Amino acid sequence: MVRDNGTGSAVLDHMVLDRFDVDDLDSDTINAYRNTLSAVRPGHPWLALDEDQFLLRLGATATGEDEEQHPTRAGLLMFGHEWKITQEFPYYFLDYREISDGVRRWDHRIVSGDGEWSGNLYGFWLKTWPLLAQSVRRPFDVDDEMRRMDDTPLHLALREALANTLIHADYYMRGNTVIVNGADSVSFTNPGGLRMPPDVALAGGLSDSRNPTLLKMFALISVVERAGSGFDAMRSGCEWAHLPCPELTESFDPDRTRLVFRLESVAKRTSHMARIQTVLKPDSINTAQSGKAREHEVILAYLHNARTITRAQVEQLTGMNTAQAKYMLKQLVLDGTVIQEGRGRATHYVLR
Repeated sequence: MVRDNGTGSAVLDHMVLDRFDVDDLDSDTINAYRNTLSAVRPGHPWLALDEDQFLLRLGATATGEDEEQHPTRAGLLMFGHEWKITQEFPYYFLDYREISDGVRRWDHRIVSGDGEWSGNLYGFWLKTWPLLAQSVRRPFDVDDEMRRMDDTPLHLALREALANTLIHADYYMRGNTVIVNGADSVSFTNPGGLRMPPDVALAGGLSDSRNPTLLKMFALISVVERAGSGFDAMRSGCEWAHLPCPELTESFDPDRTRLVFRLESVAKRTSHMARIQTVLKPDSINTAQSGKAREHEVILAYLHNARTITRAQVEQLTGMNTAQAKYMLKQLVLDGTVIQEGRGRATHYVLR
């Protein structure tokens, strides 16, 4: 955020801004953040603090030279009123666009400077993440315990990408922070170059955050995972959806970083998984219409998504008894469709 955060002992996005007051922070955004924290970490001790102490612990405020509490750079960005933010960060501008046909400039747009909302980072997150999440349909999916999963790995990947864009931008640098939600791709662009080579960043496992206080704020409400795991989550999400790895590039003068997800395969995957939803409806199981072909389709569709299946899962998915499930899996092994791995209770099956 601030000339790549330097190497000194002071964390620059935690530096106090003495010329701003706590009143320059938007109380509605702070309350929304506290509500989210209460939902994801209901027993967190900071929830019992008053607002001043809460902001201090969060790193959103700090004690200034006058011994009074003032916003930090991170606090102003996260919770401040936009017209106050731009007094410290003149180039600050957040821009979300939805483009469906590639002809019009946009179908829907959210910008930080329209005066209709706070214009801060967390307010932008609250407005844009639901729209971005809804643009990728949630196929019917179940976990190992047969519970419906609404947050798919691809959603986690896009969530990580949006948060990282907001966290790692250099808000003192020329250029807007732009998210374009297109028909077949989603791109995330922010001012500021990478702090490590692109191939090292894409490999994952390393963290060199430009704005560690912002990272802490988003991590506390479980928006991002541990430091250094962001690109691992993005890559895993794309692999789950059978998409190419995200494309990470940077340009210079001014420095900008761009991350692109290619989503051409999502529609095909969603259509495929929609068939599972129909097959798994309770009134469509164990009826005259649900014979071996349908049970075979359910098992293969589940394997295509979850990569592995057990006999108990086959029973729960299809309504078969133990003997029927064993026979069905044996036939799939004999015809070369699946491979049996493990022994005893660890036995499971994977696609060949």
